[in-house]
Amino acid sequence: MHLCRYVFIYTRLSSQNDGNIWRLCFPGISERENRLYDLLTVERWSDALTSLYLSSIEFFKFKRQAALTQLIRQARNEHYSTFSLYTPDALQSALKDSKKNIKCYFSDLGNIEWIDENVMIVFGND
Repeated sequence: MHLCRYVFIYTRLSSQNDGNIWRLCFPGISERENRLYDLLTVERWSDALTSLYLSSIEFFKFKRQAALTQLIRQARNEHYSTFSLYTPDALQSALKDSKKNIKCYFSDLGNIEWIDENVMIVFGND
């Protein structure tokens, strides 16, 4: 009996982070978010695997919308793990500056829109 196994990885690539609202407007996030990889690195990993192969790569784009108050609440509650990399004082300072930045980028603070991107990388053994 042959078992077919797959590994699904749903994440963001480093290049997909560029258009993210947090990367655009939240001070210091670019320096702290160093855990994302580029597609070439993922493909190199797949070349090194002996029992799995790169089966597919699927790209996703999602239109997002939130009010400024919701974004600030998400950051305070560490909605993304990157926020946990801030000291409490640095997070407070970044929150204050991010409000100013968002006000510069967007005119309707009750309806801020941006595009999030993700990727699903599938490895298989069949």
